Amino acid sequence: MNGSFKSESQRRKRRTPPVAKIDRDRETWAWLSAQDCRSGTADYKVGPDQTAIETVRERIGVMRGAKRLVPHGRRYTAAVQLAEAGCSDALVQAVTGNRALAMVQKYWARADQKRQSKRAQQVRDS
Repeated sequence: MNGSFKSESQRRKRRTPPVAKIDRDRETWAWLSAQDCRSGTADYKVGPDQTAIETVRERIGVMRGAKRLVPHGRRYTAAVQLAEAGCSDALVQAVTGNRALAMVQKYWARADQKRQSKRAQQVRDS
């Protein structure tokens, strides 16, 4: 072999999704670092990892409502927030690591839908 063969796992790039902008005060992150998410039991048959995540969300005020932080949606949420802030496609792509413009357009569509929804509510209320 000439060394050009790569396994499936070698071909996949690992990407770390960006964390949505949240209050990263030292006390919260120190508390989070001190948690042992691999031991103990949780109520309602929820695993210890999920219990720790919910506790952190409550502590930093993103547990409920419009600001609810969902770990698997952080990348999407961050991208929509960037689009809402008026960042260019290139900036959104740089943060998310998306190569396809179609995905960035999906973020823009969501941001635009939210903007139009707010505007419709204002018209209705006036």
